[in-house]
Amino acid sequence: MTWPRPVPLVGDASSAAERGVRPDAWRFLAADRAALYEVMRARRDVRQFRPGPVPDDLFERVLAAGHAAPSVGHSQPWRFLVVDEPPLRERAVQLADTDRLEDTGRRAAPVAADDHPSP
Repeated sequence: MTWPRPVPLVGDASSAAERGVRPDAWRFLAADRAALYEVMRARRDVRQFRPGPVPDDLFERVLAAGHAAPSVGHSQPWRFLVVDEPPLRERAVQLADTDRLEDTGRRAAPVAADDHPSP
């Protein structure tokens, strides 16, 4: 199944001067702000995932939310890749874990004394 990629919009057409005239007009409603704060407060990292497929309607909603996420100039520098074959998904997990551990090792590698000679 393929999903259409959204056409990026290029920024907000309004100017800072226009927004400055009525800054309250750009404010989210109090109920919307409260809902957002509640979602952020309740957010948890997920480290285990359900093994079954994600229903198409839910997947489309998640992709739409990802495409709507803020990015500089609405450039959307991310790409979403759907892996629905369990062996391929497991291999992708292994590769990601290996890369993450190698990257952590590179960043945390101790510096030997002779790497930085005294002046």
